[in-house]
Amino acid sequence: MIYHTIGDIITFTTSFLDADGNPPEPEDTATVTVVYPSSTPSSALLSRDPGQPKAKETLTMTVDTDGQIWTTTWDTSVSDPGTVFWYIKATGLTGIATQGSFIMKGNIAALEGV
Repeated sequence: MIYHTIGDIITFTTSFLDADGNPPEPEDTATVTVVYPSSTPSSALLSRDPGQPKAKETLTMTVDTDGQIWTTTWDTSVSDPGTVFWYIKATGLTGIATQGSFIMKGNIAALEGV
């Protein structure tokens, strides 16, 4: 399992290839959706994970000048401790996606500013 500490800036990086092994066309886009533990008023219990309130953020990825490496960052300071799920998808390409999860660690004293 991968662990991160609340307050880290996480970089999501991926590359996509179509059925012929070529990178996506320039007009294609990619996003990463992050679902994370949150106790803020806007969070909700998700039907697929009813144990802890979660929030969701969708981030747009940018591509390098060669059109091969897609990148974005996420500031984990919005998350509470617990499991974070992520899903990267390229639009314009059928079935191109990758996903994963990691654990957010947070020391209660640090989170409360003690």
